[in-house]
Amino acid sequence: MIDKYTKLFALVLPITSILLIPQIQGTTPGLVMALFSPFIVLSAKKNNNRYYWHGIIVFVVLFLIFLFASQLTLIFGGGGQKGDLILIRPGPLEPMRVTIITQGLYLASGYLTFILFAAYYSKEWDGFIIAGGLLLATIGVAEWSYFLATGNDFGFISNRTFGEGLEGSGSAVQRITLMGRTVLRLKSLTGEPSMYALTVFPFMVFCIARRKLMIGAYFLITLLLSTSTAALLAFVVFGLMMIIFFTKGIASKMMYFTLLLLFFGALTLAFKDVLGKMVVEKLMLENVSGFDRFYNIRYNFEYWLKSNLAIKLFGIGWGTIRSTDMIMTLLINSGLFGLVAWMYLFLKPTIKIVKKDRTAFVLNLGMITVLIMLLVAVSEYAYLTTWMFLGILYNITNSTLSIDIERECSYAE
Repeated sequence: MIDKYTKLFALVLPITSILLIPQIQGTTPGLVMALFSPFIVLSAKKNNNRYYWHGIIVFVVLFLIFLFASQLTLIFGGGGQKGDLILIRPGPLEPMRVTIITQGLYLASGYLTFILFAAYYSKEWDGFIIAGGLLLATIGVAEWSYFLATGNDFGFISNRTFGEGLEGSGSAVQRITLMGRTVLRLKSLTGEPSMYALTVFPFMVFCIARRKLMIGAYFLITLLLSTSTAALLAFVVFGLMMIIFFTKGIASKMMYFTLLLLFFGALTLAFKDVLGKMVVEKLMLENVSGFDRFYNIRYNFEYWLKSNLAIKLFGIGWGTIRSTDMIMTLLINSGLFGLVAWMYLFLKPTIKIVKKDRTAFVLNLGMITVLIMLLVAVSEYAYLTTWMFLGILYNITNSTLSIDIERECSYAE
């Protein structure tokens, strides 16, 4: 039952702009299946394991500790002055805001996805996992091609909306001028290009780890069509880490580093106007995105610096604010302890990684890259592909460690 359920889950998991119940936010196929997954595990008695339920208990306990600490701080610690904070739901900064529940469910769905794959992942699922990514990417390519030919998009497929009155489309149509031609920034059913980059980049890494290079190249092309700065950041970080930590020999490192430079050099020469809008104007605060991002981070950081020690350590409650970067989102919502816990979750597999296990080693570098994307560029914790591949990484590293321990014991005997 778990096997069949998770294969279906993997197919629909990347889709985030379609709601099963349009009137209820968060009812994407993936989020609904994630929240329902514990009941599937519970019903499959033969497949229950302590690792899965222990992981859920740890999450619940930690969430409640942060919840009580942050809300007591708001009640007794004088943390109720919101200053320039932009709250997810407008209004006074008061204890037990409804967003703690709604955003908490998003976080829970991500963690349930993580622990499901960490506990039960099987290599037999790879075809369904990759098929889910290919479905998303191919819809994006079809939409991009259709726009190129007609000037219209597939916006009617998506039914998700955002905003207080649910007036903002959850599938933003963003265009960019490329060599004198207006083209669509590829985003498929993820809402916007940066979300597509966060969603699909792990698929590309997983294909590289599993030596499915042609499919990985296809994902790479679609990421380039998104013209997302988050995707460019991921290419640079992942490429450099692969050269430094994975490639063997000085000569090979130099060769691949040169190829990486040539790749970005060719991009710069061919699409200098696009890169200027994507990177330079954003960094120089010459466009709305860069300007809003800078001041959003600045105001959040100023609030955190001026707050009392309890807020600095535990925050003001999960789901209170959403910054443009994950660092400030975590510092304000869950404090310094929350930021450390988040980074520990992503970096923990690193201590178990052995280079001879290609899949685990490459996927680990990919998830460190995703962590950097989240911390500085894309503040999204409800996109389930991140959690799925993190869970797969945990499963592989735990399995590898168990095999190594068994081998050592057999040698000792």
